[in-house]
Amino acid sequence: MHLRRLAIAAIGVALTGLATKAASDCVPAPARNAGYRLETFSSDFTTSTLDTGATYRSGFNWYLMNFWGMPPMAPSGYRLNRSGSITLTGRTGYQNGGGLNQLSTAGNLDGSNWVGTAFGGGFYAEATFKFNPALVNTANGWPAFWADAVENAMDLEAGLQWPGQPPGYNQFAETDFFEYYPHPGEPQNDYTMTMHDWYGIWNQTCPGGWCDANTNDSDMRTAPPDTDWMLYHRVGFLWVASKNGVPGYVQSYFDRVPVGPQVEWSQFTGQPPPPGSGVDWTFGITDQDHFVLFLDTGLNQNFTIRSVKVWQASSAGNIVQ
Repeated sequence: MHLRRLAIAAIGVALTGLATKAASDCVPAPARNAGYRLETFSSDFTTSTLDTGATYRSGFNWYLMNFWGMPPMAPSGYRLNRSGSITLTGRTGYQNGGGLNQLSTAGNLDGSNWVGTAFGGGFYAEATFKFNPALVNTANGWPAFWADAVENAMDLEAGLQWPGQPPGYNQFAETDFFEYYPHPGEPQNDYTMTMHDWYGIWNQTCPGGWCDANTNDSDMRTAPPDTDWMLYHRVGFLWVASKNGVPGYVQSYFDRVPVGPQVEWSQFTGQPPPPGSGVDWTFGITDQDHFVLFLDTGLNQNFTIRSVKVWQASSAGNIVQ
């Protein structure tokens, strides 16, 4: 009997080891290599995960976007598929960021509160999607997977105010993981990944809104030449925060292979403005922000997303409501 118990225990240990290995194998290499082994967000798209009724109650993974005073998207702007994917179809009168989004955090109708998860401290975020590039008309928008700081999305003044600057002098980051915005003459396998360091007093420091230090001069990313966008592909974005004098950075991934250069910054601790070319802490505000995930597209530009996942070292830096 004792030997039998030992044998059963040994089998249990072996099975536990296999389970642990299987769980580890499920972590993509870009996340695992950065120490991000905890899957803090994983979602397909069903009536259980998407707040189709625009109730804005907690418990859903995705909400119909209503930030910045925009009305939630109508049912005509999306289609839930039996496979657990969603097809965004866009809507008249709105370009990207104009309400045709699903997101992991959503504001209440009066904009006074929000529910969901805002990610902080670093992550590897990955979306699996497909679309028809022939349908893309950038005058009406384009397929996009991106993130905005919840500090800006929900206008959290305490998080936006730049310490030591005049009242209303704000700063926050925007990270555009994927935008299919082909420029004339460029290959169909190109897309953009852009970092933004927004700052200033709205419509005063810079005309037309916020000032913008960005990576527009180096934002092009190139998928393999034979990429068929009508088949599912994974687009990933790795964010590693600066710490103890080690620079922070972001890196784009296509089907889990790195594409394009890293964007790096030194640790930002409130140095005086402005950010921009030659300032080594530009984009360092990223490490202090908490990010909301967005998916959107242009009118009649079907964008089908199968899943979105996030891996982190820990969920301690996230804000959950």
